[in-house]
Amino acid sequence: MKNIFFYSTLLLTIVFTYSVSDKAYALSNANTVRTNIRQTVEISSPSAQAQIKLQNSQEVKDKIQARKSEITQNRCERVNQNVQNRIQLHQQIRERYQKTYQNIVQNTQAKITALQEAGCNGEEMDAVLQDITTLQFRVSTFEKAYETLLATLDQNSQVACGDNPNIGQAQQEIRNQLKVMKENTTEIKNFIQSTFRVHLQSLRQVCYTQISEQSTNDNTKE
Repeated sequence: MKNIFFYSTLLLTIVFTYSVSDKAYALSNANTVRTNIRQTVEISSPSAQAQIKLQNSQEVKDKIQARKSEITQNRCERVNQNVQNRIQLHQQIRERYQKTYQNIVQNTQAKITALQEAGCNGEEMDAVLQDITTLQFRVSTFEKAYETLLATLDQNSQVACGDNPNIGQAQQEIRNQLKVMKENTTEIKNFIQSTFRVHLQSLRQVCYTQISEQSTNDNTKE
């Protein structure tokens, strides 16, 4: 009899415990549902939707701006490296031209000095001296044009680093300046071949004749 009473009491306790637990669980679920509904209602409101759209729009804008900045930076670095390579190349070319022209002028001046000391003079000498002055002027113009070219190349690198670069226009300016450089070197080359060397050859012939005659006269006097 005691066992029956014990088991009956235990059974009632278990049933009561589960009943209370179920009620607590149900109450918790109800609170969770109400919270979710309230959050859904808040999100579904026009002001909340507008705020979300604004945030999303700003995030997209930030990503686009970051990408633009990255593209600009990459382009800037690439163009700068290319420009530095071209500047170095053109500096080497300019130095070769300068050395060539300088040697021509110095060698010619040395020959003229020797011929003058030997007693050679006349119109041919004056013509060659004038040619040297003309050549020096054209070389000076050539050097200034090269400085302009190097400055244009440097400006091209600065244009590439801008937000709205007009690279096409910058490249056209470089091509125009290169065209000027080519014209200058062609003019100097043609002048040396068609005028300077012709006058120098005439001077040699005249001086050879003058020096030979002078030598003959000196021998006759002796």
